[in-house]
Amino acid sequence: MLLLSSAAYGQESASLARRLAAGRKVAAFAGGSKFVATASDGSAVAVVDRKRGVAVILSAEDGAVNESRRFKGVSSIALLPNGRGYWLGLDDGSLVHVPTRGDMRSFEVVPGKRIDGLSLGGGHVAWSSSAADRGGVVDARSGKERFATDAPFGGYRQPRMFLSRDARHVVHYARDSKSGGRRLLLVRDAVTGKQLASANSYVSHRDRSHAFGLDGVFTAARKTKGWHLHRLDLVDLQNHVIDDDLRGKHFVDLSMSPSAHYLLEGDFEDKGAMLYHLADGGAHRSLLGDKVMALGFLGAADYGEELALTTGEVSRKGITVWSTKTSKKIIELPFVRGERVSQVGSMLGGKALWLQRTAAKKDRSIVYHLEIVQFAR
Repeated sequence: MLLLSSAAYGQESASLARRLAAGRKVAAFAGGSKFVATASDGSAVAVVDRKRGVAVILSAEDGAVNESRRFKGVSSIALLPNGRGYWLGLDDGSLVHVPTRGDMRSFEVVPGKRIDGLSLGGGHVAWSSSAADRGGVVDARSGKERFATDAPFGGYRQPRMFLSRDARHVVHYARDSKSGGRRLLLVRDAVTGKQLASANSYVSHRDRSHAFGLDGVFTAARKTKGWHLHRLDLVDLQNHVIDDDLRGKHFVDLSMSPSAHYLLEGDFEDKGAMLYHLADGGAHRSLLGDKVMALGFLGAADYGEELALTTGEVSRKGITVWSTKTSKKIIELPFVRGERVSQVGSMLGGKALWLQRTAAKKDRSIVYHLEIVQFAR
């Protein structure tokens, strides 16, 4: 690997900062729910507008903002890659497949209970209903049920069933009756529903209490003294301790980089965000900033590295970009300075970024603003 001198790296970092600062907003939507659905190829994002009972889809390719098909209450959406369409979860407990080309199909899953969680992959549609405390998987081709199970843990109107990156496994949360009712992450075969393994997991503040790697899932667990960061290997189904001195205080939020080489750990009660470099034989960690909160990552694109994203230093507003190579600050993005950013995600391999801003109305209700920013090629 070619190593750059500090002067050369400084010039490279300054050039990258200028490129990021020139990012331009190409799509925006004000309103909708907290949960953001993403296409697996990073081409689009979507959010459900519950007041109007539709989903709104934002394209990173051309900035188009379109509404989903209208039914009697859309409660969730999952996007297919390459603009091939989407699946909807409805308030009446049915799933609807809306392809870009071809006929629409509808399948009843849990009658009378809204489907407020969806994820797609490998020919599977994983669904969940917070009203029914149930979740399961159906075959994306036939619509036939593969399995269904209790899914008692998760946020109100938030997804409770999650597919792994290779879509061979699905995970959800359950209570462990053998250890005082602590929460477990259960791993099931996505086809048969057979329970294969479990991992201890504590609740998060931002609904990111687990993070999928390429062939594993990471969780944080509270111990008698302190916290541990765990990796459950989805090949040998064994639990491994990645860090036996995790900085947990109350909540622990985890987010994984697109390559799965880096993990961000954060907690609104902790100072800074911890960046883990997940290398063979262990994990190397470094603290980013002083008073920031972890947000996520921007893909490598042609930046030369993946970039870690946190809220702004000291203010905890806006977005600060960090080098994963050096753990040094690159820039605070000017186009969101002073704004409260709650979530981010990489798009188009890092050539674009989706972000969710929050603002309080006079009645103290929260409005979510979903935006897409493109960076100069």
